[in-house]
Amino acid sequence: MLLLPRVRPALRTLPPTCSLARTSSPRRKLYLAPPYLLDDYIPRYQLISSIDASKKRSLAYAHLRECNLCPRLCGVNRYEETGVCLIGAGTVKVNTIAPHFGEEPCFQGHNGSGSVFFSGCSLRCCFCQNFDIAHQRNGFDLTPEQLAEWYMKLQEVGRVHNINLVTPEHVVPQVVLSILHARELGLRIPIIYNTSSFDSLESIQLLKGLVDIYLADFKVWSDKASKRLLKADNYTATAMESIKAMHEQVGDLCFTADGIAKKGVLVRHLVMPGMEDEGREIMKWLAENVSKDIMVHIMEQYFPRAHVGKKRRNSKGEIKVVEPGGAPISPAAKEQVRRQLERYYVTNKHNPLSIDPDITTMPLIAMDYVADVERAVHEVKVERDTWQAVALQYRTAFEAQTRRLQELQDICFATQAELENERAQQRRLYAKSGQGGNQRAGTIDSAEGLQRERPFGTAVVLSPRKTDSTHQRQSSNDCTNPLFNRVQLSMAQRNYGTALVEIERLLCGPLSSKARAEGLLLKSNVLRASGPDELYDALAACSEALELCDRLSELEAFLPRIQYQRGVLYYELRLLHQAREAFSTVSDDELLSARASEYRRSCDDEIDQLRVARRRPGFDEDRTTMGELLVELGEKGLDSKRRRTSAQLRQYAAAKAKRMSLPHRWVASKSDEH
Repeated sequence: MLLLPRVRPALRTLPPTCSLARTSSPRRKLYLAPPYLLDDYIPRYQLISSIDASKKRSLAYAHLRECNLCPRLCGVNRYEETGVCLIGAGTVKVNTIAPHFGEEPCFQGHNGSGSVFFSGCSLRCCFCQNFDIAHQRNGFDLTPEQLAEWYMKLQEVGRVHNINLVTPEHVVPQVVLSILHARELGLRIPIIYNTSSFDSLESIQLLKGLVDIYLADFKVWSDKASKRLLKADNYTATAMESIKAMHEQVGDLCFTADGIAKKGVLVRHLVMPGMEDEGREIMKWLAENVSKDIMVHIMEQYFPRAHVGKKRRNSKGEIKVVEPGGAPISPAAKEQVRRQLERYYVTNKHNPLSIDPDITTMPLIAMDYVADVERAVHEVKVERDTWQAVALQYRTAFEAQTRRLQELQDICFATQAELENERAQQRRLYAKSGQGGNQRAGTIDSAEGLQRERPFGTAVVLSPRKTDSTHQRQSSNDCTNPLFNRVQLSMAQRNYGTALVEIERLLCGPLSSKARAEGLLLKSNVLRASGPDELYDALAACSEALELCDRLSELEAFLPRIQYQRGVLYYELRLLHQAREAFSTVSDDELLSARASEYRRSCDDEIDQLRVARRRPGFDEDRTTMGELLVELGEKGLDSKRRRTSAQLRQYAAAKAKRMSLPHRWVASKSDEH
């Protein structure tokens, strides 16, 4: 814009014979190379493991005990006192939380950027346009858990494209805790770290793996300007180190097909009067030391309303008035302004107003609008108090539901413990009676664990190999994708209900073809480990994965694993059908043997135990009170007893009918059997 008046005269002095092609410039377009376009994107905080999350929580609390978040290194214990930022440790001071439409178009999109404006700052910029937020402790206090709930409201209610954390340098530990808590609540949009670049390297390292976009300011270049304007001695060196560390974490800015930025670094620079040379030096350093492809936003909204028009004293005690240009007003100009004000108010008879002897400049806002401004401020305060009351009600309801959930989980865990104790007692009784060796202690794993028993008619009963009670069903699960770490952890803990819910949630979201194939194979393993009732669902998931691999040529490496899994499922289904046919066959002695009957009852008990174990960890499908749960268990026990009794009567009747129809020589005597 500064070069435009110089260019126009040059264009007017061109000769008339000059062709139009020489004077017209080509139309500028934005072209994004393939490395900067993303098909889909998963936020970085969704990919960290639970171990890394625990480490980050511990480091966050350690930073608060001895603060080293900014290069000032005040080292205060923020649980007891505050430093330059004026913010403690337990809560953060937030001024505004709302969808914001004043950011770059690649961040705000159509629904806006979910901005969270934190109060307080590590710098004291004299040109700050948010001085009422950054230089004062205005706003309301929020804990990290409450801040995470506001993230979810911005995502679910506001439908924003991202979470924009504005000026969070002094509250990085609380921000880390809030992001980790929001991940457990279901947050799935990118995190923007909107910073002034006055961060320590320890703070940037703590944010590694949690922040997707760094929106960094590079304010000034020289140390003299930073000390005079920012009240910071080493701002330039700190900003260079911070921006380098940010770029090493997330790289250049990348977008999806809708034009919304998902990851990367964008550097801002505010052009101020008389400091254009510093902007050139900053751009040169970014191109030579960071990246030539880094995105830069040259801002022009220079509006230093924090100190304009206010009185200040110099070293000699003289009072000066600071103007937008930076130079104090001269006494002659001051007297001239006063005379013009007197002439104006004397001639205006309809609106007489007394002149204040201390007045020095013309007011920028007319007196007629003061009442409207006060009324608007009052309405904003009332709305703020209303939202605070609503937030308090939500918090109370959330705490009540949390306590209720804890009570129901305790009931479920107690019931599970009782069932385990009863099962252990039954095993001890069988061991004392000499029948413990015939009890089923594990699941059917492979053909090596099968032993043939004596025949029942024309069928053969297949009994499993005796294994340890802690042995689990082997699976072909060698998934290395960190996205499914929580699913594998739940499977290792035998929390199949939680694992199934988590894998279905991930499959419903945007995944690459490779990740979807791994997810379907993992879902098949979870269903297979849940019990024999889920084998058909596991086979369906395996078939879906096989169909996906057949359709895409780049997934040929998954075909052997999926075919092996399908073969194992077919084999277990065949064994299950053979076992059912064996149990339904009647022996020559008019009844099923005691050993087969006991084996069948143990199978039924284990299936019931697996169903209870599936309902235990998720606790989302059936939430009942203690009384309802006990009544349901009693009804199931009575129903199972009646079902077994009726089955025994049918077996007696079938055995008698067969004995009457068979010849006498085919029936073995009881003495021969013994």
